[in-house]
Amino acid sequence: MQETTPEWERFLTRDLGAEYSFAKFRESKGRMGGGLAFLSKVPARDVAYIPSETGWFDGWIVEFATAAGPVQVLNVHLRPPVSDRGGWVSGYFNTRDDRVAEMERFYKHAKPDVPLIVAGDFNDSEDSAVVEWLEERGLTNSLREFDRITPTWRWKYQAATLKRRMDHIMYSRELFCGGAKVTEAGPSYHFPVTAWFRKN
Repeated sequence: MQETTPEWERFLTRDLGAEYSFAKFRESKGRMGGGLAFLSKVPARDVAYIPSETGWFDGWIVEFATAAGPVQVLNVHLRPPVSDRGGWVSGYFNTRDDRVAEMERFYKHAKPDVPLIVAGDFNDSEDSAVVEWLEERGLTNSLREFDRITPTWRWKYQAATLKRRMDHIMYSRELFCGGAKVTEAGPSYHFPVTAWFRKN
């Protein structure tokens, strides 16, 4: 999960603690509501927590003891397409390289010999430079395989509703994806994205 807060942590550990044996939250020191979290029904341990160097959001890698063996997950929330002055139009065109640089910095902390899933709010489309950067390293975008249309993000602006595909679950070649989908539900402006994996 991304954009967690201490209130989220108290609520989720209280209501879901019995269902998830591993529940861990990390608060961003530089940005309110910029926390990350993992909930898991299998044992897990930290690989690396990588503080942001840009003033935006941190990255976090956790390794899980799954039925398919160890799998590490890189939880990311990359820089939004907003300029340093707060402009959305200029930010859309001028921040793409920043997201690639963030991903490159987070990715290098992953273990090279353990299957990897990179998941979260990329703040960029499936045809973006940051997704292409991961594809060049052998990762596959699960939504592109199973759901090529459904938006993962919506934003109501005056009479219009803007929609984009900015949330992704990408996986390394050691894994096989059996399905992925977007569930258009919930009060958040991001929809839940789900994928299923087994060892390849």
